[in-house]
Amino acid sequence: MRINDLAKNLNIGVAKSYLIINQAKEAPSDTVLDLIKDNGLELAGIIPEDDMVYEYDLEGRPTIELPEENKSVKAAFEIFEKIIK
Repeated sequence: MRINDLAKNLNIGVAKSYLIINQAKEAPSDTVLDLIKDNGLELAGIIPEDDMVYEYDLEGRPTIELPEENKSVKAAFEIFEKIIK
């Protein structure tokens, strides 16, 4: 939300801002959803906590090599589809 405020203050011409919650352990509460909405953002999606992502990071492997069926990869592509449509 701070980055969104900064972009507005700098008047850099951002047409639409989205928020992505990354490595989420659970769904956001109603309070968090209200905070997102009140700050003029749209929740594009949630990428769930994923042990495989942590393993790749620890091993120095690029996450671009994660399998397509990985839950985080699937969530990311759903977000891309929503934003790019």
